[in-house]
Amino acid sequence: MGLGKFFIKMSDLFTIYRWSNLPAIVRFNEADSSFSNAMLSFFTFYDQDREDLLKLMHNKIVENIPKIILSDIPLNTKKRIIEEDPNIWDRVLDISKEELKDFVKDDNIMSKITQEYNLKKENIKIEQYLRLITAKNEININKRVFKEFYEEPYSENERSLQKLNLNIDLKRKIDQYNKALFDIIIRLTNLKRWNKMHRNINSSVSAHSYYVMFTSYILSLSENVDNELMFNIITASLFHDLPEAFTGDVISPTKRKVEKLDKIITQIEEDYVLSWSLKNKQVNDVIKNIMPLIINPFKGEYGRFVRTADLLAAIIECSNEIRTGNSNENFRRAFFGMKTEIKGTSPFDIYSIIDEIEYNTFK
Repeated sequence: MGLGKFFIKMSDLFTIYRWSNLPAIVRFNEADSSFSNAMLSFFTFYDQDREDLLKLMHNKIVENIPKIILSDIPLNTKKRIIEEDPNIWDRVLDISKEELKDFVKDDNIMSKITQEYNLKKENIKIEQYLRLITAKNEININKRVFKEFYEEPYSENERSLQKLNLNIDLKRKIDQYNKALFDIIIRLTNLKRWNKMHRNINSSVSAHSYYVMFTSYILSLSENVDNELMFNIITASLFHDLPEAFTGDVISPTKRKVEKLDKIITQIEEDYVLSWSLKNKQVNDVIKNIMPLIINPFKGEYGRFVRTADLLAAIIECSNEIRTGNSNENFRRAFFGMKTEIKGTSPFDIYSIIDEIEYNTFK
């Protein structure tokens, strides 16, 4: 497949920070922000035609790929570039796609991840609004302490929201989703993975969740799965760690220490998610339909894709530590332990991906 090096490179999203030229009390990276936006988009578009939702999620996933080549270019800078020359940004993206070929050797995958779907005109407008709401959430968190630094981006963001002139009922619906979801998202952004160990490259649970969705989607494209299975894979991967917003990050080895402990924790997670969703009617209307995918993200055919992506994400996190000189042997042991596990979990031959990751980790 030739995707191992690509998956390693995509973990650069953990170190590309938003608002990087401003002080912050919560430093959001691109994966954190993309998770937040994907969650809000999923709920907002859930009632639309399934194919339209999948097209939107495809765009949400592949739009980040150029960033691993370009890094993050702030929105105001990007707007100025386009104002100076409307065609230059397209040329920049074309060059980044050419450079991407160094990481993706599979022509079939390359053709799919370098194209975005054309969305309905109204959906484009809604998507722009959701992107601005995601930015507003991040601004508001940091504006509490660094008001003078965030006043200008806040005002510009508000002007952009008003220009979209969204239907008032739709705005109210999105605001209700956002209020319920961001309370959860900010918890997941503050939950750090592998929190018992020093890490050179930190990743939050929210960043990990986005990365798992990204990886599972790319694996699904490589296997040409149908829309129903694709929907289940995207949904289960996006929400697979949602319960940790309530329970914290209870690692799998702990769950398996005592017989039946994992079942008790699963029941506790379901109770927490249900309690939260029942307090938020708009959210509950969606949650009740996808609850089996949230509570059992690794079940059935879709679950094998999600579990494979989850293990791949953890292997990449170990790889990042090993490659950046972290001498903690736990990362090396975890790398090889999960390498063995993933080969028995994956629904297809994943040896070439794992071998490529291992080569680039230890070369």
